[in-house]
Amino acid sequence: MDPSALESLIAQAKEEGKTPFYVNATAGTTVLGSYDPIRAISKICREHHLWLHIDASWGGPAIFSPDLARERLDGTHLADSIAINPHKMMGVPLTCSFLLGADLRQFHAANTLPASYLFHGDAETEGEGHTLKQPGEVYDLADLTLQCGRRGDALKLYLSWAYHGTSGYRTQIETAFETAA
Repeated sequence: MDPSALESLIAQAKEEGKTPFYVNATAGTTVLGSYDPIRAISKICREHHLWLHIDASWGGPAIFSPDLARERLDGTHLADSIAINPHKMMGVPLTCSFLLGADLRQFHAANTLPASYLFHGDAETEGEGHTLKQPGEVYDLADLTLQCGRRGDALKLYLSWAYHGTSGYRTQIETAFETAA
């Protein structure tokens, strides 16, 4: 993504009476492995109050290599949300996907559909407004996802990580990047 083109397109959309609200940057495209300049894109998003999502489905595991992470993932910590699919580069069994957010309360408010017969939260976290007293109060993880119920993706990642170890994943990922270069 070209940040100057992004800036121009945002201005154009606003001039046309549209309301931009979201930018999707990429950290490792599936076909070419391209990485967008996340830090520069994040700056533009903050200036225009836009949600920044990073699709790191393929390239997110570069985090296991300090050198690759510094080079490829610079600025990812500034995103509002990021998607990672360990079943792609890390070889975790299908499917294994994560949508991570900077503020758990936003996901909770966006995905909560109070159903007393299904979820057993307290009255203050359910109902209109979906407010929480503190960020750490979300215990029912089903309320944080679109799917409501989900297979054990975290367990698949945990078992693979326990088997390969951090250094094993670092070697695997660095080898993949060296091979592609």
